[in-house]
Amino acid sequence: MNEPGPLVVFANFLSDLAVDLDQGQVLAQWAEQAPRKAWLLRPGDVLVTPVPLSGEFLRYVGDLTGVPGEQLTVVEVPPAGPVPLAEAVRRAGLVERVRDLVAGPGTAALLPTALDASAIAFARDLGLTVHPYPTIDGAAGALRTTMLLNTKAGFRDAAEQVGMRLPTGRVCRRPAVEGAVRELLQRYERVVVKPDRSAGGHGLRFLARGDLDGGAMRTVGGSFTGYTCPLPPSCAHVAGELEEWGRRLGRRLSGQGYLGPFGVDALVGTDGVAYASESNVRRTATTTPHAMITRLTAASAVPHPAWSVAKGRARRPFGFEEALRRLRGHDLAFDPGRGEGVVLYADAPPDGRTWRYAVVAADAGAVREREGLVAEALELERGA
Repeated sequence: MNEPGPLVVFANFLSDLAVDLDQGQVLAQWAEQAPRKAWLLRPGDVLVTPVPLSGEFLRYVGDLTGVPGEQLTVVEVPPAGPVPLAEAVRRAGLVERVRDLVAGPGTAALLPTALDASAIAFARDLGLTVHPYPTIDGAAGALRTTMLLNTKAGFRDAAEQVGMRLPTGRVCRRPAVEGAVRELLQRYERVVVKPDRSAGGHGLRFLARGDLDGGAMRTVGGSFTGYTCPLPPSCAHVAGELEEWGRRLGRRLSGQGYLGPFGVDALVGTDGVAYASESNVRRTATTTPHAMITRLTAASAVPHPAWSVAKGRARRPFGFEEALRRLRGHDLAFDPGRGEGVVLYADAPPDGRTWRYAVVAADAGAVREREGLVAEALELERGA
């Protein structure tokens, strides 16, 4: 049996799995998070990214993971418009370079952010498997499931079959949306309209009864802003039920050939009851930070920490080195020995202001305390 070989960490945020490719602007915004994939790299691995990574960030990742910077190999792919990342690699003439970087002993594999048709075809072109599938055909066999379960209609059907509790809703074609909304607003104060294939709050419309009087729909909120673990006290009582829902859906996905990560989004109503809202059968905004935190704390005094990921907007722009200096000056920077602190996990943002960070501590109270201190250290705007 061949020894495990290098991984091509394929940051294909430019994918039709979560939204249609014609939504080029939102895909480009999501792709700005590609630098966080550097936390997955081992010696010999290759990161293929649609956005550049700064040298300061790569050194920072190497210092915390123990992988020398010269062993963190990054292939930056120039923009090619609203096309899958694999197509952008081909247009840039970088296929042979990627193939050469992973040539050698062991069986190399592609680790995509999204398991889509383009990523599978790219793996075939390179002669790679798709991690964690033993064969490329095994990955291709799971494609129908990933495409279906990343739609709202596909999730509702699967959730009903495995016994998840769902909020009241309707699945309908576009011409029937207004009628369905009016019907639901006769019974409920507010309704959210979701495109069948959407993610990150893109395209969501929140409506109250008065919003339909003039026929206008306004898009507000609904986008991912952060995550905290463990669950806060207000909804901790539903943890067991959420875990059971995850196991049920996981068994269904496994039975249909899917082997990768997935997430289930849920809401807790004012009555304290949980309702499943959608599934994300792909690597999500929390998958890589979770892997990063697990890796960074594995040998520390806090092997099972509380943690959060968040983003905030600084009052003025600054670079990665200044952000790190601010954290160190406030004694907040992550300490590998203690297994606690703040990690700037996604490099400097393009605008120099919208920072993403993870807070790791021994318990939830310490996480909340550090979150407040981070806001001071980075001079974040209130409510950002």
